[in-house]
Amino acid sequence: MSIIKTVIKIYQKKESRGYKKLYWAIDLHNTILKFNYKKDMAMDFYPYALGVLKLLSEDKESVLILYTATIHYQIKALLDTLEEKGIVFKYINENPEVGNSELADYSEKFCYNILLDDRAGFRPEYEWKDIYEYLNTILDTMTEEYCGECNSTIDLRRELVLQKCSSCGKKVCPCNYCMGEFGADNVDCSTCKIPEGYSSGEEGGLLNH
Repeated sequence: MSIIKTVIKIYQKKESRGYKKLYWAIDLHNTILKFNYKKDMAMDFYPYALGVLKLLSEDKESVLILYTATIHYQIKALLDTLEEKGIVFKYINENPEVGNSELADYSEKFCYNILLDDRAGFRPEYEWKDIYEYLNTILDTMTEEYCGECNSTIDLRRELVLQKCSSCGKKVCPCNYCMGEFGADNVDCSTCKIPEGYSSGEEGGLLNH
């Protein structure tokens, strides 16, 4: 079964059984990052990985757990980088929120609902995108942006297209969202189908004639 089918099934179960939270256990190397097999870990993220992690970090009913054998100083460097992007892993190789019960013993294996791990069959090259697109249909899909024309902070859809400012009607692109979700190295302004003669404003978001 592909991971997206598993994710959809888990969210359906969450609704039917009334789960308050979903716990995501996510591996690091060759799952979130492309592993370079060196002591100095390169922050080379798979496409859409940051987007998924940001959506889950912002969702109050999702908990991120880093599932890794990575040495501690590399983990700290990663978490510091992710925190700057608004991404938070609440736990590392544990889930103290779920204890033992009459039917389960979590003393040696922590509880999770969804596992993303290349060694468990996850294919990061394209399955991050599948998850990202699905989560955008079920989670809050708005992003806070800035319109330099009327100096307003506005909400736009998490969608890479030109959109109208709700205050002044000028066309705005979701630059903050794009930079935060995909990283500076993966930004492609042609994705928003920006007409010729437009240019991004310094504050991000405003497009001037």
